[in-house]
Amino acid sequence: MTARRFQRTVEDFVCERCGTLNTGDGYTNHCRECLYSKHVDVHPGDRAASCGGLMRPVDVLRGGGRWKLVHECERCGFRRANRLRDEETDALIGTMRRLADSAWEIAVDDRPLDGRTLDDRRRPALDNGRASKQAS
Repeated sequence: MTARRFQRTVEDFVCERCGTLNTGDGYTNHCRECLYSKHVDVHPGDRAASCGGLMRPVDVLRGGGRWKLVHECERCGFRRANRLRDEETDALIGTMRRLADSAWEIAVDDRPLDGRTLDDRRRPALDNGRASKQAS
């Protein structure tokens, strides 16, 4: 006999990231405010994972008419997609904004201060012909 892949576990929890008290209903796996989760399950509801790391929201998917939030464990890198409830729309929008902002910050941080693009940095700088005159 094989073990069930989903076990309904009803429990309330305080989010370790933002401190929000969340009332569980057996399907709750992330904070309703910041959407962070905790890596406690091998299979949903079993509480068999020993990692215990915080799982940050890293992506949003749409499938079967439902939104899914992808979490990634900050400790071990494990990823899992979880359905969102209709009432979590505001939190989802906030998370999407944070994801977009962090992607923008990474892009901006990778830009050189002198304004050159990556392609410009790969090409030798032109110094009005001085480099070619020195070589001859």
